[in-house]
Amino acid sequence: MGQGKSPDILVCLSENHSTLCFGSLTSFGSSDDPSSNLSTLAKTGLSFTNAFCSNAGAARTAFPILTGRPFDPAAPMWSEKNLLPWKLKQIGYETALFGSWNWTISPKKAGFDHWGILSDSSQFYNPTILSDRSSRKTEGHATDLITDLFLDWFRNHRQRNKPFFVLLSYNGAQRPWIPPIRFLNEYNEDWRSEEHTSELQS
Repeated sequence: MGQGKSPDILVCLSENHSTLCFGSLTSFGSSDDPSSNLSTLAKTGLSFTNAFCSNAGAARTAFPILTGRPFDPAAPMWSEKNLLPWKLKQIGYETALFGSWNWTISPKKAGFDHWGILSDSSQFYNPTILSDRSSRKTEGHATDLITDLFLDWFRNHRQRNKPFFVLLSYNGAQRPWIPPIRFLNEYNEDWRSEEHTSELQS
């Protein structure tokens, strides 16, 4: 960030991501960090731990961030122009969304200039990606694809003269916890006791 430039904002959401699985798993007898990149971001940026949500689905998690209000499905429809992406666009931000999107309104109406979203947030392998430019079937794990979508936009398509607000919404931390194929056998023998499993699920 240059002097006098508004800060770039990157918000990462992961559905049903247990706080027990954020950072080192030493309490479970393992030295692994299953979210090492997030841990690095938390150390070099900001880790806000005093946040509470009754349901960790992407729609409910994103709702208070984008609206400034607690989630209430019975509440009257809010004004789309009051959503955070619209407010940031008014002060010169470029906005983008990549990942799971379960709202009834489109990303465009929510104020995102660019997006690449899963057509079905329950799909982990080879999902169809809907974007502001196309709809296409992809190959790979949703977590990798969402990250790749962001990196491609960040490197090749963003307006570098503008600060950005990006929302990354990952679905891979929810059941049935299916990893990328290259990791299928990675942790088979590590911290798999019934006691640890029940702690993770509680």
